[in-house]
Amino acid sequence: LIGSKWSKPIIKFRVAKYPKYSLLDKEVINQELKRAFDLWSQVANVEFELDGQKKSSNGFYNYLNDLYTTKSNDPIDIDIRFEAGYHGDSEP
Repeated sequence: LIGSKWSKPIIKFRVAKYPKYSLLDKEVINQELKRAFDLWSQVANVEFELDGQKKSSNGFYNYLNDLYTTKSNDPIDIDIRFEAGYHGDSEP
C-alpha cells in the first residue's frame, strides 16, 4: 500500500464493534478516533465522516447517542472492530 491514496475526498468510517471489556468507555474511544482522524485530515487531502455523519465546521463529529451499531446503508471505507481471539487474519 505504500504510495497508495484514497480516490475520493470523503472517507466514511464506523465503529462496528466496541470492546466488551475495556477501561475506556465509548465516548473516550470516540474522542481518540476523532483526534486521530482530525490529525490525518490535516496532512492528507481527505475528510472523514462517522457513518454518514459529516464533520461539523468546528471540527467535532456529530456523535449520536447510539453508536454501538450503525444504521446507515452508505458504503463504509473504514470499518473499526475491537476483536479478541482468532478472527480470520492470523493475528489473535
